[in-house]
Amino acid sequence: MKKKMNGIRTKTGPAGTKKSAAVGAGIEEIRSLIARMAPVLRCAEDNGTFAGERDLLECPGCGLVEDTDIDGRIITYIDGGRLKDSGYRFRVSGGGRWICPICHTAGGEDGVC
Repeated sequence: MKKKMNGIRTKTGPAGTKKSAAVGAGIEEIRSLIARMAPVLRCAEDNGTFAGERDLLECPGCGLVEDTDIDGRIITYIDGGRLKDSGYRFRVSGGGRWICPICHTAGGEDGVC
């Protein structure tokens, strides 16, 4: 079946055609790429680089804020203070909650500790 869109003819067809097979192959290629990228992202994060798969954190208890420097590395500082890395790092508890290294406030995954 041919469709005319904005003066351009496009071929469309039911599932099982060459076009739908190509889309399926493209999706599999994307899944493969994601699987290959996962270890790279873990390695980057282990080395202090922010991979961007979560929100940056902020502690409501003491004001410790997580940010990134120009190289993409995670830094922390007290909100309202100098933007110099304090060296503190939020950690994940066994239950998957973020823990502030200064005041030990526990939080969720919404960017607020």
